[in-house]
Amino acid sequence: MEPVYRLNFAGSCEDEGMLTISDLDECLAAASALTGFASMTFPSDQPLGGFPIADATHPGGCAMHLLEVSKPNEEKRVRFYPNANGECGSNTFLCFCKERPESKVSTPAPSLVVPNAERTAGCWTCKPGDLCFKDVEWTMLHGFRVQPDWYSSGEIDESSCFEDVQMFLFQRQQNDRANWDGMLEHPIPSPCWKKQNDNYIANGFLFCR
Repeated sequence: MEPVYRLNFAGSCEDEGMLTISDLDECLAAASALTGFASMTFPSDQPLGGFPIADATHPGGCAMHLLEVSKPNEEKRVRFYPNANGECGSNTFLCFCKERPESKVSTPAPSLVVPNAERTAGCWTCKPGDLCFKDVEWTMLHGFRVQPDWYSSGEIDESSCFEDVQMFLFQRQQNDRANWDGMLEHPIPSPCWKKQNDNYIANGFLFCR
């Protein structure tokens, strides 16, 4: 079975039920698979065996800086930190993680699976565990600073609520890929309209619908 790789924005790969990549060749393979660019390389200043950083300033394993994500594929560079012990997101580095091989005897708990009907009923406000939640989370925590040109229209800003940011990303994906390249989920769903009388805080974010 071919390995499956995922990007992780926060915590560790293991926190998300995945594995930290601990091999140089697999780091390149993961980055190539997730970017679609088969000729992915390490930066020229990376020492043989990876960068020697051994603290929490960088995530351990295979990582790419957020600023690299928006570059053309031929300019992207993945980095390897075999001894670092920081979390994904440290110094705005994303982790490349490997999904754990499926056990032949284990069966996913039905309660953790969102039925397709719920996602296709016309709206879906992204929830923790959804890839689209990570897209919205990244925008609210980092996007306005890292990619200000995306938000120069003034439709949303750092005071916007979760659903408004999700709607902005939904609308952005109506354009060609160059306008939303780097997002984890496509198509991102349209958020559900107001179900609460008042704004509220959940999962550390302001919700207003």
